[in-house]
Order: sequence, then C-alpha cells, then structure tokens
Amino acid sequence: MTHPMGSGIVGARRQHPTLRHSRPEMFESRRRFTGRLGPPTDPLPIAATIAAMDEGGVALGLTGAWYGLRDPLIDNEEAAGFVAQCPDRLRGVAGADLRKPM
Repeated sequence: MTHPMGSGIVGARRQHPTLRHSRPEMFESRRRFTGRLGPPTDPLPIAATIAAMDEGGVALGLTGAWYGLRDPLIDNEEAAGFVAQCPDRLRGVAGADLRKPM
C-alpha cells in the first residue's frame, strides 16, 4: 500500500461512530473532551475519521462493530459499509451480538 505517511501506523482498534454510538450518556465525557455540546444530530462523515487518521499518522485502521448489552451501537453491516467507502484505509473487524452470541 502506498500512502503519504510511508509505511505508517496500523490503528489496531477503532470505530467510526454511528449516531447510535455517539448519543448514549456514557459518552458525555468524550463529547466534553472534544468540545462538543450534547449528542450529535448528524452522522459523522467517514472523511472525518480518515482525516483524524491522517493527523495521527495512521495509514490503516481496523474498524469494527460495537454490540452493547441492549442494542448494537455499530452493527457489522455498518462497519462493512465504512470499509467499503475506504478500502485502502480501513479493514473490518466483526463483532458478536452479546444478546445472541450464536
């Protein structure tokens, strides 16, 4: 893979957030840390994640699903869609729904 960062860094685990992932109260401290007031109302474009990777010198990121105890915050299909948008920068990591692990 040729990348402006050279060989670059591989980001071992990350999620590109969906609105379901970004809205729960448990992420309020993260929103404060990033200067955001309240839950987001619009989806974050994949370009924002790629820009953050560029800023950190990350050439390739493993992005995955996030299944919570109640609902999926990012499901496998969404994670696969993010990878499909940026196949040269992202690889998918499947998740398991803890409510239905089989």
